[in-house]
Amino acid sequence: MERNTRTIAEKLQIGDRFYKANDKQKTVCQMVEGGEKKTEYRNSKLWYLPPNTPPQYPKAIDKNTEVIFLRHTNN
Repeated sequence: MERNTRTIAEKLQIGDRFYKANDKQKTVCQMVEGGEKKTEYRNSKLWYLPPNTPPQYPKAIDKNTEVIFLRHTNN
């Protein structure tokens, strides 16, 4: 995938860095591996780490969220 490509979160791979398309501050986040979490309201399969967040506390992201791809890391 080319740098600065607008895509959806579902097309990102583990280790990809991105920021959300509607984020004016362009906070860089990274996709991480996480298990599937089912709640009463939603099922989460995609996870990301915002900056300054410990790896054991990833945040869920909806698969249709528009993001801007930055680069792929091998972590």
